[in-house]
Amino acid sequence: YKFPRPAAALLRPMLVLGSVRAVQALANLEIAGEQPNYPAAMAWYKRAAETGDKKRQRSDALRRLGDAHVASQDYASAQAAYAQALKREDIGSRRLDLALQRGEALEQLKRYDEALAWYDRWRPYAVNEKREGDVLIRRFALLALIGRTNEAIQGYQALVTQYPRTAVAYESQFRLGYLYESQLGDFDAAAREYDKLKAEATGSEFQNQALRRSANLATIKQYRSTLQSDTTQARSRAAFLLAEIYYFQIERVDSALIQYEAVERGFPSSPYAAKAAFARLWIQTHDRSDTLAALALTDTIAGHVQLAAACFRRAAVRRHVDDDLQLHVVVDLAVADT
Repeated sequence: YKFPRPAAALLRPMLVLGSVRAVQALANLEIAGEQPNYPAAMAWYKRAAETGDKKRQRSDALRRLGDAHVASQDYASAQAAYAQALKREDIGSRRLDLALQRGEALEQLKRYDEALAWYDRWRPYAVNEKREGDVLIRRFALLALIGRTNEAIQGYQALVTQYPRTAVAYESQFRLGYLYESQLGDFDAAAREYDKLKAEATGSEFQNQALRRSANLATIKQYRSTLQSDTTQARSRAAFLLAEIYYFQIERVDSALIQYEAVERGFPSSPYAAKAAFARLWIQTHDRSDTLAALALTDTIAGHVQLAAACFRRAAVRRHVDDDLQLHVVVDLAVADT
């Protein structure tokens, strides 16, 4: 094996002595930097797990092996590595950490029933470690994921009451708002739940996210109001920006696609129609990898561009713009912007 970094050469003599620390250090070097080499790191972690004299060394190597599998998105191997690490770990807090990591890997595999049973199995151990909230948060998130939203809502509300002014309460409060927003589509209820974190002097990431999402929902409400009352130009802009909020801020891709298409249908002569079509093309290409749908949209974009240009020409004629150069500039700017 060729060591890729100068520091690794210093560890080679220790391999002869069977140093587990040297093996793990070599594995850590493999995943450091901009281009981690996970297969090589996994090989070193497996060697450390096989050669370690102490249970703690073998458990730590297997945990790191599971982390490497997660980083490379091999969740089946990750959950298996965490399960093996659990058999070799004696300390309660570290065992619970491993159990939670295995549960998260099972969720990534969409083995939801198994993950739910796993969390229930480890709940008594979490109580002993005074970390029951950590297990319950994951359990309620899983319930929401499989459609048992009422149970999830009640569970989060109970955690907020049971653990006031704690990290568990703040995360539960944020997840309440996110559940209303992302799964139930009740933006008013979501905003109310997010706003409950405003008064908390936490400075936590959950509070920051809640404030951002609440602001986005207020913007959506404003754009929806504009769509009902303003001029055609303002309405087309508001409709387009509403789709942008869905896509970029609250990450609701399906809602964004529907709204972009509504812009095209509702305001076909607006420059925003072509922008909306291009946005749909981008999503189909980059998020959905649907090249056929993307190709079908290219003609649509061209049609929107031609229609927008024609509308600008008609508007220029109505304003009695007689200078050919001025008319040419108006049209070119419209097409370029589109």
